[in-house]
Amino acid sequence: MSLFRTASLVLAACAILAIGLAQPAGAQEYRAFWVDAWGAGFLNQSQVDALLGVPGVAGSLGTIREANCNAVFVQVRRRADVCYPSGMGEPYFSSGLSPSNFNALQAMINAAHDTTGGKKRIEVHCWLVAFATASSNSTPQTENIYWKHNIPGVSGDPYPNTVEDQWTTLSESGAETSDKALDPGHPDCLQYLNDVVMDMVNNFDIDGIHYDYIRFTANNQGFNPTSVARYNERYGLTGQPSSSSEQFKQWRRDQVTALVRKAYANIQATKPWVAHSAAVVTWNPSPASATREAFKATRPYYDVYSDWDAWMQEGILDMSVPMTYYNQASLPNDFLKWSNFQKDRRANRFNIVGPGIYLNSLTNAINQLKSTRNPSTWNGGMAQGFAGYSYRVPYSGGTWSGFAPSLLSQVTPTWADVPQMPWKVSPTKGHIRGTVTIAATGKAADHAIVTMTGPENRTMYVDGTGFYAFIDVTPGTYTLTATLAG
Repeated sequence: MSLFRTASLVLAACAILAIGLAQPAGAQEYRAFWVDAWGAGFLNQSQVDALLGVPGVAGSLGTIREANCNAVFVQVRRRADVCYPSGMGEPYFSSGLSPSNFNALQAMINAAHDTTGGKKRIEVHCWLVAFATASSNSTPQTENIYWKHNIPGVSGDPYPNTVEDQWTTLSESGAETSDKALDPGHPDCLQYLNDVVMDMVNNFDIDGIHYDYIRFTANNQGFNPTSVARYNERYGLTGQPSSSSEQFKQWRRDQVTALVRKAYANIQATKPWVAHSAAVVTWNPSPASATREAFKATRPYYDVYSDWDAWMQEGILDMSVPMTYYNQASLPNDFLKWSNFQKDRRANRFNIVGPGIYLNSLTNAINQLKSTRNPSTWNGGMAQGFAGYSYRVPYSGGTWSGFAPSLLSQVTPTWADVPQMPWKVSPTKGHIRGTVTIAATGKAADHAIVTMTGPENRTMYVDGTGFYAFIDVTPGTYTLTATLAG
């Protein structure tokens, strides 16, 4: 690969050759459950023991193994608070943990990865809420990152800051969201969120990163002052854009995508065996076909700027886990349409269907899980497993003890390993990532365009941190050039 330095820019690049990884034989499907942090599940050692078994004790399997399930999506970061010692200084959960500094993540890893006496290994995927720093209309902890980057001038603010330091997203009218969400359109915020992810990847033996709320929560959000200033600079505009502007809608999608891309490429360069996934929204209206245009007519795309279809096509998710939350008794067609879309349009990545079993009767909860194995009624595509929401409420009004016998007898009577990811186990493609900076200042070259030429030709804007990544690149010699107008 050849690199060019322009007169005013420094382009740094790193080619990542994906290395084949050993995986268990006989891989079949993901059998996962979301385990939330708002009730019993893993908040103390006794709950971890019940969920995943006692490490070192052969006969102690835990409820997940006993049900022949092979993965958990565990909510380790709720609202910028965590259940592990954070290298980013994020506080422990404000409630629930016992003791209050219980390292639940490490406890779950110890139990899930324990193979004493032939126990099956369970995958641990770290579920983190991406942008929200508080539950709706609540006040974040004093130690929460929110207070260092909220709207300036708030009475009683323990960390007064400036507009330039403000990371929170704003509505079109200038108000923070009820969940005090951060905005990835601020470059420092984008870098921080990437670092939160990499802190978990680098310091724990996890199997995956799993986003939640990787989106805005309304179509009139995304007006962080720094993000708006960057948008205006990109397009030569002034003032505040309209939330209905198609160009500004795409800008907001791009800011969310920037985090997904940056984290994916960095994980690939550090621990390529760690899976990168997201719990993404579906909602009405449901897609009418497995096409790009059909997805663009759905709310994830046009309403909350979460373009997870594009993430799958680009390859910056290893698997999508769409929250296919529909009551089978009242909305069976929506469940079927979204399931079909997922199965038929997963590109060369995995899709795990995520039924909202908590909405359903026991019978319909089981039927939705079983249906994840059916081929799409549109184009015959298949899913690579299921993730049920949730472990704590596995059917309407139900408990795991009332659910597990039916699950075991009708859905998971025998063990199945997680499926191999061919692009990780036997890769035929590589990745190129790097950062473009301004030579005179060393600052990120926001708005620079990077062009890759060689066996494949591609072009992309860097993100606000100057970062770029080309994913799934055909091996060969490439030339990279960076240009910046002005």
